[in-house]
Amino acid sequence: MPTIYLSKMRLEAFSDAVFAILMTLLVLELKTPLISDPNDSHSLLEKLASVTPKYLVGTISFVSISVIWINHYNFFHHFKLINHIILFLNVVLLLAVTFLPYPTAVIGDYPLNETAIVLYGGTMFFIYLIFSLMKLYAYKDAKMIEDDYIVDEFKMSDYIKLFISPVLYLITIAFSFLHPYFAYIGFILLPVYNVIPGRCRIR
Repeated sequence: MPTIYLSKMRLEAFSDAVFAILMTLLVLELKTPLISDPNDSHSLLEKLASVTPKYLVGTISFVSISVIWINHYNFFHHFKLINHIILFLNVVLLLAVTFLPYPTAVIGDYPLNETAIVLYGGTMFFIYLIFSLMKLYAYKDAKMIEDDYIVDEFKMSDYIKLFISPVLYLITIAFSFLHPYFAYIGFILLPVYNVIPGRCRIR
């Protein structure tokens, strides 16, 4: 059965809308703290300080989603057409990204809990795994990619480049069992790594 190719415009528009809504939802997770005396500045400051982990993890997730969107934009910028497999993989990617606010809320409430850290890191691992599979599939179909962006036969080093981000998230999860702070170092540094120009392409 021949492959059916489609325009990428609706995929990009739908994906952009999902990313925009998710980034808004992360902010809505932050609730106004309640204090008995509305004029008690000290109590309000204590309440705000107590939810610092929520601010931190919320910021990390916001930056992470922004980086994913940037890579998603750059990735599809080089497409001429898409097919149903790319369409399906993109839906799975959006499903994983849509789930991210939940582990963000959990780890915000339990910042030193290993289960919360694994849930958050595992979600990020799955997001980048799906993204890597999308790249692997797309770059091997010359009909979908712009003519100046054709990738030659894959070498082992190319596979390593593709899957380095999900592997780094697995390593971050593993180090979290030594101390939870190692996980936060990874969660902060990995978005920086993934936004470096050229990370979303093979060559």
